[in-house]
Amino acid sequence: MLNALITIAFFILVWLAGTFTQYRYWKRVRILIHERARDHEGYLGTGMCKVSFSRKAFVMILTDHDGVINGCYELKGLSLKPEFSEMSEMLGLNIETALDHLANESYHDAFAQAIREGKMDIHTKDFTELTGATPISVRYMFDHQEEFQIGERHSKDN
Repeated sequence: MLNALITIAFFILVWLAGTFTQYRYWKRVRILIHERARDHEGYLGTGMCKVSFSRKAFVMILTDHDGVINGCYELKGLSLKPEFSEMSEMLGLNIETALDHLANESYHDAFAQAIREGKMDIHTKDFTELTGATPISVRYMFDHQEEFQIGERHSKDN
């Protein structure tokens, strides 16, 4: 009976150790995401997919307001110290065509998830917290110019 309790206690300790290390790992990933996105203005998207039995692919994409990628990172490191490495082949591409230029096909699903599942709606600058106002785009201002007293534009002023 005592051996059974020791065995159960051992498995519970191993499970708790695994849970604790996984928590620390993803806490570090969240810190890295915030560090990369702190001074970025535009959109942030993340995606993850299974690459093999024990490995997952995690990507983070930063774009400007027009959808041009100006930061693209993959998560590297299987230890307790994860690191992002830049996917430089993706820089300057529009998110609409970026999937066609992906060098590593195993990241396709993670990249598609970051773009298509509404994750690119996350603003990385918290305009509302700083100003107390809701941010609006320049396109919205021109589409609703009567609200903003924006007149028609001409190439030459009279």
